[in-house]
Amino acid sequence: MTTYTKGLRAMTRTIHRRGALAGAAFTALALLPAGCSTSSLLDVNEPDIIQPSNANSAAGADALYNGAIGQFAYANAGNAGGNEGQILMSGLLSDEWFLSGTFPTRLEVDECAINDKNGTVETVFFLLAQAHSFLNHAAVALEQYDTTAQNKIGESFALSGFADVYFAENYCEGVPLSSYTDSGTVTYGDPLTRAALLDTATAYFDSASAHATSSDIHNLAAVGLGRALLDAGDFSGAGAAVASVPTNFAYVNTHSVTTSNETNGVYYFNWLSKRWSVSDNEGGVGLNYRSANDPRVEWKANGNGFDGNSPLFVLDKYGNGGDGRAAPVPVANGVEARLIAAEAVLNAGNGAAMVDTLNA
Repeated sequence: MTTYTKGLRAMTRTIHRRGALAGAAFTALALLPAGCSTSSLLDVNEPDIIQPSNANSAAGADALYNGAIGQFAYANAGNAGGNEGQILMSGLLSDEWFLSGTFPTRLEVDECAINDKNGTVETVFFLLAQAHSFLNHAAVALEQYDTTAQNKIGESFALSGFADVYFAENYCEGVPLSSYTDSGTVTYGDPLTRAALLDTATAYFDSASAHATSSDIHNLAAVGLGRALLDAGDFSGAGAAVASVPTNFAYVNTHSVTTSNETNGVYYFNWLSKRWSVSDNEGGVGLNYRSANDPRVEWKANGNGFDGNSPLFVLDKYGNGGDGRAAPVPVANGVEARLIAAEAVLNAGNGAAMVDTLNA
């Protein structure tokens, strides 16, 4: 009983003190000048959230551009173990990689038996669709609010073109290209054929070249145009598009360890989560990526994969055995330009020139 009484008294004193402080605070508020609004005390500052009205400026348009570039990098390479990107998914389907993980939705891709309700494939598709929409939105905002940002507009259009090329190369016909407004209204696109997607990509690359003020973005658009024309069967046009691109050119997506979505997902899924492994003669029809000893495919054995059974072969081009989470990922480069040119001369019947180009 004594302990209870002491506790009760202590509690009472605490309540009195808090009540006195609350009363003092109320009195202080009552003494504020009549012009001050007490409701502003509840206002919340959200410096990391871009409201639609804030985007209607040069600074806002630039923020949209930065976000769109980041989204494309995420859609292209994936992130830190949560979602794979186009490089990993298309490589798994085409036997550049084999699955050393356990997800059944990824196994369906590796076995070329994809269910139409496959959630992994759906997510990877939506990431690219978001990147395409974000890039177009950023380009329109930059054109409206920052006429000095021509090179960024060109870059946005070029990457939109690459997104269309990915859609045409990696998906069945019937891909819709949707868009949205600042108010959140979505305009759903009509399903497009592969030829229509490549035509749209070509138009984006032309727009990119028209806006670009740097050689890097001009070359990015040129390689993209060459790739789209090659996919469309216009071999001579593809060769002409990349003729002026220097072999030492490279446009890369940068990555970092700041957030999960900024991480180089190709490195992460292969090296760290051990769910993707470099293939060799996969399924009896795949290319000999490991046994060819091609200097473009640097690899080494690294124990077993995530499933505990599959051998893990890691690609050593990102980080060279170190931490490759922040390693850049090429989107287009001069070597690809030379390979496109080699395809063009081979199609023209000049096999010797093709071999010379490959050897060089």
